[in-house]
Amino acid sequence: MEELKTRAFTAFLDLVNKDLQTAKKGKKSSEEDAKNASHAMESRYDSFREEAEALAGGHEKIEAELEDALSLLSKIKSECIQVRSKIAAGALITLEDIETGEESNYYVIPNGSGRKLNIEDTEFTCISPQTPLGQKLIQKEEGDEVIHTVAGVRKTLEITKVL
Repeated sequence: MEELKTRAFTAFLDLVNKDLQTAKKGKKSSEEDAKNASHAMESRYDSFREEAEALAGGHEKIEAELEDALSLLSKIKSECIQVRSKIAAGALITLEDIETGEESNYYVIPNGSGRKLNIEDTEFTCISPQTPLGQKLIQKEEGDEVIHTVAGVRKTLEITKVL
């Protein structure tokens, strides 16, 4: 089980590193566009340079956030790959909707919200412990139930697996 968690953690780090490289390339490209733009506006609607500078600033902010995320993840790696009975950062979990029987898999990881991981032919949606669902799941165990509202619909979810 620890091997599975190690693969999930490594796959997540790969995604964050890929996003970081994309942000760096975007920043560099935007900076070059701003540098190469004409200094004199051709019309009052010509704001290409300013837009490119703003875009570079946005990429720079994303780059800083991703570097912070990688720093945090390197500090908590051993914690994330430990197998525990209670849900904490690094937990791989399966939830079952009590009403429909539909199962969904999640990887609880800081700075992970929205990303998808495919580990051993199973798709996991990454959620941060700070998300509404993440907050409800922390410290819960297999067999516990949580009530979660999605798009105005209340769902009772049973935790069927915790790794």
